[in-house]
Amino acid sequence: MIDIRPFKATDEEFKELTRIANLINHDSIDHPDDEKNDWELRDKSLIRDRLLLYRNEELIGALYYGQGRDGNSKTAFFSIELNPEYNCNGYRERLYQEMLKRVKEFNCEKLHTSIYDHPNYTEYKKLIDKHEFELAQTNREYSCDITKIEIEKYMPLIHKLESEGIEFYDSRNELKGRKNHYEKLEEMTWTYSKDFPIPDGLEHTRTPFDQYMKNQLDF
Repeated sequence: MIDIRPFKATDEEFKELTRIANLINHDSIDHPDDEKNDWELRDKSLIRDRLLLYRNEELIGALYYGQGRDGNSKTAFFSIELNPEYNCNGYRERLYQEMLKRVKEFNCEKLHTSIYDHPNYTEYKKLIDKHEFELAQTNREYSCDITKIEIEKYMPLIHKLESEGIEFYDSRNELKGRKNHYEKLEEMTWTYSKDFPIPDGLEHTRTPFDQYMKNQLDF
């Protein structure tokens, strides 16, 4: 029996959701604690939820969806993860149709999802092509093995900047006591993040300071 159940945020669910994700991940490995922490830190002023797909008592897939902020408040951002053993059975479609019912809660007018150009997402792409999603943006993907970075190569540049009055600090420790430090850091982050490319029809939105601090301190 296949059925869709509500998300209850139990430890077992976080464990099983991570297991499903890691069947699809091609460049990283998730951990249940990170999944749980992300959920606990979420901005509760926005609608965010998950639909869990079970085959009998086995979790085989999930759909994650959330409401955009401010100018994006009528946009639903979503992603679907399914155990590849259950591809080609219409299960993504079933989750998708259930989500369409749920996002009416915030008068959703637009849907947005993203995938990688990787074989693990072939079946997902078939779903969004079927529903005539438009390709809004293509991003390059980069990776860096930081264990191989030779810091010494960059010391002349660091010394040059220091000679020009540029000072480097550890934000968490050395600047913790400075007045309005985090307010200034948030303002700088918002200033440069507005230059990040985003698909047409979406707006850059500013995270409330309280939520920004939750994320900053967690990081």
